[in-house]
Amino acid sequence: MTVSKTKKTVRCTVRYVVLIVCSLILILPFLSLFTTSFKTFEDAVGNANSLIPKPFTLDNYVRSVTEQGYLRGLWNSVHISVLTTIGTVFSSSLVAYAFARFEVREKEYIFSFLLMSVMIPGQVLQISMYALYTRLGWIDTFFPFWIPPFLGGGIMNVFLIRQFFRGIPKTLFEAAEIDGAGEWRNYWTLAMRMSVPILITVGIFTFTGSWNDFMGPLLYLSGAPEKRPLALVMYQMYDTVKIGDTKQWNIISAANVLTMLPLIIMYFCCQKYFIEGISVSGIKQ
Repeated sequence: MTVSKTKKTVRCTVRYVVLIVCSLILILPFLSLFTTSFKTFEDAVGNANSLIPKPFTLDNYVRSVTEQGYLRGLWNSVHISVLTTIGTVFSSSLVAYAFARFEVREKEYIFSFLLMSVMIPGQVLQISMYALYTRLGWIDTFFPFWIPPFLGGGIMNVFLIRQFFRGIPKTLFEAAEIDGAGEWRNYWTLAMRMSVPILITVGIFTFTGSWNDFMGPLLYLSGAPEKRPLALVMYQMYDTVKIGDTKQWNIISAANVLTMLPLIIMYFCCQKYFIEGISVSGIKQ
């Protein structure tokens, strides 16, 4: 019995040591980025491997916000990401509700066919999408980011929400129908309220993807500098924020920290729902 406990303790200790080492390896680049954001230019260049700023300064954050159009890029990223998230969650939940609740002939084959579209790389569609948006006059406008999210929401989001909807007991919908509820009321007051974890999960995925999107703004907003989101502003900073031929990594690091901060705060605030949404939506049949 003692030998068994000893072996179990050793296994747990080794497991925790491995996890801690792996965590430190993953955290180290972010820690280096964070500490560099508090360094002076000379310290960032001369002591790049040091994690301790000498001296400590907050001037990098002030300069990163006040220069290079950062605040305008922040506003563009916020309203693009928020509208994209709202449109995606709303439209994908509508489609998911239809696939989960309506008894349509061959709907499983239709859903499987739509799910196969996930295997098509997004880059394959960029030329045709650019041509379409050009004909619609949407280039150098926000419409390519505002309108499509309200037209389906993406099949993977539909899949996740559909799995969650299918786990809601049908008796709840039947009881609501007896009380006079229609499909819209069932969707809005019953399905949506019971599916908060998966809706938040889809919202986090969508917001993060939109916030970090670089290729879309590069294609559709290249001729409108005042409409560029943070992804393009940061890309511009890599080429312009320098002294001589040396990049000012201290200012660039500060801008990167500020750019990541909303995503970090959002994840920690919604962590409980995020984990629950992922775990539950994956097991519902």
